[in-house]
Amino acid sequence: MDFAAYDNSEAISKKLESLFSDIGRPLCYTSRCLFIYGPFQAPKSSWQKFQRTVQIGWTILLSLFVVGVAAISVCKMPPVYYCVYLIGCIDFFFLLYWNKSERVSEYSKRLKKSSIGVGTLKNAKQVLLKRNVSLAIGGLCSMMVFGILAADMVGVVHLLPKKSISLPWCCLYLTSLFLVLLCVPAANSTAFCYIESATAEFEIIDRDFGHDGNKHQLPVARHYIRGHGQLLKLFAAVRGPLSAWCSAHISLNFIAIYKIFHFLYGYDFGTLHVFKFWKPALLSFLLVLTLVQSICIFYSAIMLRKWIVGIRDAMMKVATSERIPHEQVFPLFSLHSLDLHHQPYGLSFFGLTVINRHFVIACVLIAGLGALYCYQQYN
Repeated sequence: MDFAAYDNSEAISKKLESLFSDIGRPLCYTSRCLFIYGPFQAPKSSWQKFQRTVQIGWTILLSLFVVGVAAISVCKMPPVYYCVYLIGCIDFFFLLYWNKSERVSEYSKRLKKSSIGVGTLKNAKQVLLKRNVSLAIGGLCSMMVFGILAADMVGVVHLLPKKSISLPWCCLYLTSLFLVLLCVPAANSTAFCYIESATAEFEIIDRDFGHDGNKHQLPVARHYIRGHGQLLKLFAAVRGPLSAWCSAHISLNFIAIYKIFHFLYGYDFGTLHVFKFWKPALLSFLLVLTLVQSICIFYSAIMLRKWIVGIRDAMMKVATSERIPHEQVFPLFSLHSLDLHHQPYGLSFFGLTVINRHFVIACVLIAGLGALYCYQQYN
């Protein structure tokens, strides 16, 4: 990796800190709105101890409130309702965990140690663009989803059949729904930005390795393998929460898509109901939202996996090139390639398998079978 153009490490460190400060700003503002901002640091004075106690107590109460409403909504609300609510719960607890853990500082430390953030800084515009797009789409969709479900709850529209709902439960559900949907933009922007940052780091080392004319030499080969190993440790700092976030969203999005299709297949689209087409239109809007988020997750996971294992192709080219490499280079490349092939590096689906092209194809086939089942059931 060419670090000659980045001699001023202090200036680069400041730019990197500024970039991650911009990335974390939505999470910071959302956390302050919910009064859960800041990690659970050890108190140094009696006042800080009191603040920490109040903060922990408030966080526990807020979490119990969200979980309690989720449990009741599963029993009393239509499937589409509680799927939307549970999707918001994922973002709420992801934001809570990310805010209270040391993942950000650990990622920043490993990034400075591995590549001083060269890839992230070179792709800073793409990272910030992904943050802004995630915020805009997430915020707009959260407001529209809340408006649709709130209008259905209070009886302005009648979107889905549901049990009779008392006024206190209606207020409780809408309050909790507002809290969890408030976390959607910040959680999505944070997750996608850190995935993009890790992808950029692997991409730049793969490109540098592919264009380096001295990679057949042992010191150069060791340098790249050591750097790639440090990047694997870098991503390991955030792999757990990001994988859990992606896995939970994929699962609930799949359930929500199935339930929406289930309703749309059973809807009578005859001319007598032409003035009620807004019902399937609103449900189709929710369907598009879940599909778009699932596609974004799949695309990000596939690109990350592609650049993590992409260095193997350049290693094989060294082994098959006309230039004879050092005698220890080929065994070194072989071991690293085998490790990349057998280890599930990348985003995983609940730790069972890595999210790659084969996983996406399997999900599409399962979704197709589900759509076929709905079609046969109603036709």
